[in-house]
Amino acid sequence: MIIMQIVYTGLGGNSTVAFSFVEGQKNKKKISNFFLFCGVEKLIKSYKDKCKKLNIQFLYLKKIRYRVNIRKIIQIIKSKKPEVIIIHDYNMIPFFIYSLFLSTKLIYVHHTPDKTKSIKDWLAYIFNSFLADKIVLVSKRSKKDLMFKLNNIFFCKKVNIIENGINTKKFKK
Repeated sequence: MIIMQIVYTGLGGNSTVAFSFVEGQKNKKKISNFFLFCGVEKLIKSYKDKCKKLNIQFLYLKKIRYRVNIRKIIQIIKSKKPEVIIIHDYNMIPFFIYSLFLSTKLIYVHHTPDKTKSIKDWLAYIFNSFLADKIVLVSKRSKKDLMFKLNNIFFCKKVNIIENGINTKKFKK
């Protein structure tokens, strides 16, 4: 099985969750991991080193002024032919287009804290959640939060929560 993860190139929780996912895989021999790093920043050397250490194939795709080449993304996906694509807070459209033709499972991992979301972030969350097969939140919400209410109305069967998306054995308090 090939699992592709779409990860932000800069610092942040996206990569920590993505790498922890690979480190926690049980049938490592049956799974081939591929990371597509996308962002306006250069790819951090420690990410390259970690990919090599964990035997993760990867490519870096630089965004230009927050625009990305959708045609290039689709070419990369077609060449790798993943069965599962895990998208970490990224636009789902190119991956959804691909999944329509080859029934690839799409998992949307949402990292952005609710209190720092702009209206654009809220709309992206709703849009991406409709397109995804599964939604993963990296923190629990209280019943009075907007995110909790949205998920209960529209996405209740799709949502999974990872209370702590970071490998706590490696990163101690």
